[in-house]
Amino acid sequence: MKQLFTFFKNIYGLTAGIGVAIPGFSYFIQKSPPLFPGIALIVSALCMGLLVHFVKNRKTASTKRGWWLMVLAIACLVSYLLLFDYTTVTFAGNNTSCLQIGFGLSDWSITDKARHIIASKLCGNAKEDILLCVSITRENVFVIWPRWSVYGAGILLMVLFTLSSLAWVSGWGLLGLAYISKNKNDE
Repeated sequence: MKQLFTFFKNIYGLTAGIGVAIPGFSYFIQKSPPLFPGIALIVSALCMGLLVHFVKNRKTASTKRGWWLMVLAIACLVSYLLLFDYTTVTFAGNNTSCLQIGFGLSDWSITDKARHIIASKLCGNAKEDILLCVSITRENVFVIWPRWSVYGAGILLMVLFTLSSLAWVSGWGLLGLAYISKNKNDE
């Protein structure tokens, strides 16, 4: 336990600790993957376990690997945020929940019925308008997008969410351990 408190005394350790809390926090602000929102709490627990593992096994400290993990974390996070907007829908006035949809309104990602609705121009061209046209329920998402598109988009979001969180905590954890090792060597 003393090792964990020593680790959190440097900025790298503190940032890794904050990284443990962020996935759990995203669950409460509705920014976790909507296909399975509970993944945020699971990932938060995994991050904590990973951080404790790093602190217990100090021999794995590597600055170079830490920076590469940070680059991976940022790339996954940016991809997640872009894909989140593209593959989910939140309706005006209802920012508390969002629906998992397929990969936007790309022709390869929608059903024949959706192509007909879009071609008829009865509902508009926005994904929110089309969903309003067929009534807003989780089951009616499958009227517009095939199951493989919805589940594929949801799984991809979960993978990016998990990778970004684990890489973030690992990167900062390795940097923190390298910092502690360097300071001990300097003494």
